[in-house]
Amino acid sequence: MQFFLSCARGLEPLVESELKSFGAKEIKPTGAGVWFGDDSGSALEDAYRASLWSRVGSRVLLPLIETEATTDGLYDRSVIFDWSQHLPAGCRMKIDFSGTNGQIRDTRFGALKLKDAIVDWFRDAGLAEPSLDNHDPDIVLSVRLANKAISIALDLTGEGLHRRGYRSRQGIAPLRESLAASLLMRASWPEVSAAQGSLVDPMCGSGTIAIEAVLMATDRAPGLKRQSWGFEKWPRHDEKIWKKLREEAQQRFDVGRESYSGKITGMDIDTRVLKVARDNASAAGIQEFVQFQTSDVRDLSNDSEGSGLVISNPPYGERLGGKERAEALYRDLGQQLRNQFVGWKAGVLAPSADFGRSLGMHSHKHYQVQNGKLDCLFYLFDIEPGVELTTNTVKTPSEGAKMVAARIRKNRARLKSWLNRSGVENYRVYDADIPEYSAAVDIYTVRDPNEDLKQIFVIQEYAAPAEIEEGKAKHRFNELCTGVQLAFDCDEDQLIRKTRQRQKGSAQYERSDEGSSIEHRVYEGPVQLLVNFEGYLDTGLFLDHRPIRKWIGEQAKDKKFLNLFCYTAVPSLHAIRGGASESLSLDMSNTYLDWARRNYRLNDADVWKHQTKRADCIAWLKQDVGEEGLFDLILLDPPTFSNSKKMEGTLDIQRDQLELIDGAMKRLAPGGVLIFSNNLRRFKLDPAVSEKYQIEDFTTASLDPDFQRNSRIHQCYLIRHSD
Repeated sequence: MQFFLSCARGLEPLVESELKSFGAKEIKPTGAGVWFGDDSGSALEDAYRASLWSRVGSRVLLPLIETEATTDGLYDRSVIFDWSQHLPAGCRMKIDFSGTNGQIRDTRFGALKLKDAIVDWFRDAGLAEPSLDNHDPDIVLSVRLANKAISIALDLTGEGLHRRGYRSRQGIAPLRESLAASLLMRASWPEVSAAQGSLVDPMCGSGTIAIEAVLMATDRAPGLKRQSWGFEKWPRHDEKIWKKLREEAQQRFDVGRESYSGKITGMDIDTRVLKVARDNASAAGIQEFVQFQTSDVRDLSNDSEGSGLVISNPPYGERLGGKERAEALYRDLGQQLRNQFVGWKAGVLAPSADFGRSLGMHSHKHYQVQNGKLDCLFYLFDIEPGVELTTNTVKTPSEGAKMVAARIRKNRARLKSWLNRSGVENYRVYDADIPEYSAAVDIYTVRDPNEDLKQIFVIQEYAAPAEIEEGKAKHRFNELCTGVQLAFDCDEDQLIRKTRQRQKGSAQYERSDEGSSIEHRVYEGPVQLLVNFEGYLDTGLFLDHRPIRKWIGEQAKDKKFLNLFCYTAVPSLHAIRGGASESLSLDMSNTYLDWARRNYRLNDADVWKHQTKRADCIAWLKQDVGEEGLFDLILLDPPTFSNSKKMEGTLDIQRDQLELIDGAMKRLAPGGVLIFSNNLRRFKLDPAVSEKYQIEDFTTASLDPDFQRNSRIHQCYLIRHSD
């Protein structure tokens, strides 16, 4: 069995760490969740343990079916599936269907189509037919339509894992339990509580953060008090294993509640919401570990011995009736932290950088988090004596910097829904939108060795026209960099500044004079890869080709894939993840082939089936088809121009396109597809290519929203043999 533990985007590293601590096997993080489980026989126990113990996960899913996203595909695949393995005869089921396309325009229609297939299977099997029941189901099926596929999974959780069973009432704008737990983890509460440190939430509301802190400090499984689970009526449920895990969790809590001696305090000025907090703590069975007090944040004091953590989600404008009043509250909180909690750690959730700056302290790290529908920043502080700095090093930004920041914020708002829907973590947020500030700004979300997320902003300056004075161009570039800091409230060390000029030949791949060998790990969908921000003019990942790589992954199952001019072989990684039977990636640079091999190791690729080879692609294509044979998918993405000493002659993509395409088509199996891409903005496809082969212009489809403003950044064609 292989399971999927879903989570909010950005929390994948925390979920991965949880699963490792549970002893789960074959752990593979991806967007909005982590895969785990193998055929060792312990996978079911791992799934139960994740359900019981995950503090930040959302749901544990068991994938059952994946099929094409059509009404016929959904019905035909589902009506032949053996549903008796997962649904009891005559059960009540809920179908949670999300996503639409041209054929399935309504989620209710998709759910009914699946229900019809399931009912027909049970009828044909002579068993009692299931019925739909959205209010009190025995079994929940989770169905997701995305891109061109539909995936159907069994939801073992039922209600989301954030529902711990203790919150019967809540205050205004409550914090979800799983988000509260993630903030505590980011703020190092597990380490602080293990050292018997204390915790204070000066604006606790209905007490979610304080209660979650108690659960962690006393080693109480978050799911221990839950009364119902989605797997209880599942035919393959193993009650013996589940009972053993619950008894083990109760024993751990019995030990944990005796060993924790720290002090946990929740405060709020609203006595009514404190009554709710006390009721919630009582429902959780941990009321003796947390004290709730009526207090104004301006009177906040520290009566705890030793050090600890102050953590809070203060109210902001919508809850207080105005931004100015809310920012004053943040200023008061910051002042009391500096006065009363020197030597402590602090974590504060803020709706924007303006609120963060109001705290008047320097944060050593901050995270972007989503609280409901609101994008927020979670600031972490080490409170030191006598230091009063803003959370942003930008002091008095110029009007130009403010203008750039405003444009970037507008672009982020435009891209927000797409980013949430697609799970894209590395993208372009600005591309010379304001002509006077001519640069591209790319965002990379990197993982450090501790699996913490950090955003890096790569700012690539386009070469200024000759008539622009060098000093003026430099001043504008500095203003643009300041605008990035304003827009993202980021530190200087998160900025990578590059001056980009038009490159010739292989110059775009060469090391910079002041190169760095530091590599960072990023995710692109199911693929992990290494990028280098300073060692080369390019990072190792061409962001504009993202949809092409995704398409390759979707088409690659059971196919042979050839990657010509492979660079760091990221498209090959997608083909491998997509189930390619074998692949060959060619490049003439040993440096980039070594980089590609490191990417392969990172993704556990089978290097016997998926090979890299040093070769001059132009000369290689001129050879007779050798032992490699024919390929079902071929990517031909050559440089625009090259006169490298390692290759025979020169390459000019406009001039040499027919020769390259002919050579690649000679290697293409019947029914296969050649993906031909290039970055020459004035490129025109040779009419002879259209005369010889079937051509599909894939350029528009190969541009995600972050690159649609610059529609000529590359051109892409799908080429097939003529009938």
